Formats: sequence, C-alpha cells, structure tokens
Amino acid sequence: MSVLVLGTFDGFHIAHRKLIKEAKKFGNKVVACTFSAPFSPVKVLTDSDEKVCLLKEAGADEVLMQ
Repeated sequence: MSVLVLGTFDGFHIAHRKLIKEAKKFGNKVVACTFSAPFSPVKVLTDSDEKVCLLKEAGADEVLMQ
C-alpha cells in the first residue's frame, strides 16, 4: 500500500523528515506531493529541484510536483 504525504515542504526541516518516517510505518511506499511556485510573490526557501532531492533523501519513494 502507498501512503501520500502532502505539503509545501519549504524550508525542509526535522518535522518533514519525521512525517515521511512515520508514513513508512503505514505503507511500503511513500509518495510526497508538493508544490512549485515559480510565479509566487512569496520568496521560497527551497527551490523545486532541491525539494525533490531532500524528500527522496528523507525516504520518499516518489515525488509529485504540482
């Protein structure tokens, strides 16, 4: 079974890592769905490419960028 975690995951921190770790307990695959904001007036801390790398390093099996 897959588990979906959803969030902006900007400024990837310890709670984000904990979320993915806990999600692994409920399924054999973790899919992280996050958002890219290329035209956002708000400055982001983590760009899309970095976000994907950090999510995968934390244990996400797949990352869906919206």
